[in-house]
Amino acid sequence: MKRLIFFVSSMQGGGAERVAALLCNHWADQGHQIMLVPTFSGRGECLYPLDERVRLVYLADRIGTTRKSPLSMLRRFLAMRALVREWGADGVVSFLPHVNVAALLATRGLEVPVVVSERTYPPARSMSTVWFRLRRWTYPWAVAVVMQTRRGGDWLAAECPRARSAVIPNPCVYPLPVS
Repeated sequence: MKRLIFFVSSMQGGGAERVAALLCNHWADQGHQIMLVPTFSGRGECLYPLDERVRLVYLADRIGTTRKSPLSMLRRFLAMRALVREWGADGVVSFLPHVNVAALLATRGLEVPVVVSERTYPPARSMSTVWFRLRRWTYPWAVAVVMQTRRGGDWLAAECPRARSAVIPNPCVYPLPVS
């Protein structure tokens, strides 16, 4: 049994959040202890069903704010790091570039494997120069950078040549839900 922490920006909708919920539910069903942590939002409705064994922890509850000031960002990194240490995580999985960078910075030196996941083709999404450089600098620290397509993997190889990519398409549930 492993203890895994999933970092996502929020649970208020979106494809990355849906994938995080599916993976958390699957691994909880496999007997692992799972913590899902929305990092860049406050409380809100979790739009995706979560297995009752998945522990949902809002980072904003630990730091007392959802502001995006430099001080709040530092508090967020420190709170992420504290969660990983306190919970004794065996691994971390994160979703989306800003959260990925935060997770990699927060876990640096903890000797906990981190898998980060890009959920879109990176050039299709604008990103500030600072965050782009932070991504390029931190992604080689991940044990794997999950890309959804071979084209995304090619982009990663060109932009972050020391990062290790794995191309894994979106999961789906079976039987397919009927709406």
